[in-house]
Amino acid sequence: MRVALIIIGDEVLGAEVEDRNITPLLQWAAEQGHRAQSVQVVGDEIEEITTALGRARSDGAEAIITTGGVGITHDDRTVEAVGRSLGLGCTTESQEMIQLLTSWLGHEPEGVRRRSSQVPPGTQLHFPIMEDGRQGWPIFQVGDCYCLPGIPRLVAFLIPLLPKGPGPQPKAEVSFEGREADSAELLEEMLRRFPDLSAGSYPPTKRRNRRVRLVIKGTDATMIIAACEWLETGLKARGLDPERCGP
Repeated sequence: MRVALIIIGDEVLGAEVEDRNITPLLQWAAEQGHRAQSVQVVGDEIEEITTALGRARSDGAEAIITTGGVGITHDDRTVEAVGRSLGLGCTTESQEMIQLLTSWLGHEPEGVRRRSSQVPPGTQLHFPIMEDGRQGWPIFQVGDCYCLPGIPRLVAFLIPLLPKGPGPQPKAEVSFEGREADSAELLEEMLRRFPDLSAGSYPPTKRRNRRVRLVIKGTDATMIIAACEWLETGLKARGLDPERCGP
C-alpha cells in the first residue's frame, strides 16, 4: 500500500516544537511492507491541509496518515479539513468522543466538548488502551485518512492500530570499508542487470566506522541474493572485502 504522511502544525513550521513522529511512522510503514511515498509538513490552515491531501492523492497515495490538529483548541481543524477534502462536513456528533472528553476533561465548557466531538459522516474512531487502563485519544479514520494527534507519546500507542500490511520487504545489505566511489559504477551495473530491484548507497556516518552500506530491496528474495553475489564478486575484484547481512 502506498502511504503518505502529513505533519500538521504551525508550531512545527515555526520551530516551537520538534517533530518526533516522522521516523516512527516511517518505521511502521517499512515493518508493514507499505511504501512511504511522501512526507509533507504544513500549517494549521484548512486550505493548507486540503492542498496537501489533494497532492498526496494525486501522487497515488492509498492511505494518508496525518499527525496534529485533532485536539480541543481553536486551531485543531485537521478532521474538518479531511472532511472537506472528501466533500463532507463535520456534521455528526460522536457520542464516543463526548464520553471520552467528559472522562478526560470533566466539567469544562460544553462548547469545547461539542466542537471536539463534531466529525464527518462515516468517521470511524479507533481507541487505544493507555498504560493506566483508560481509553486513550483515538485515530479518526475518515475515508482514506487516518488522523492522529501530534503528541509523540500518544502516537506510539496509536501506531499498532494503523492498517496492517504483508510484512517487511525483503532486503539485504552489503558493506565494505572504503568510499562510495568504489562501488558507484558496480551498483549502477547491478541495477541494469536486476531492474526489478532498488538499491541505496549510504556513506559512513561515524569517523571510526569507515564502512559504506549498500542496501538492496525487492519483492523476490532469490533475486536479491543473486544480485548480492554479483555485487560481492565485483567488489572483491576491486580489492575490497564485502560483508553481507540479509538473505
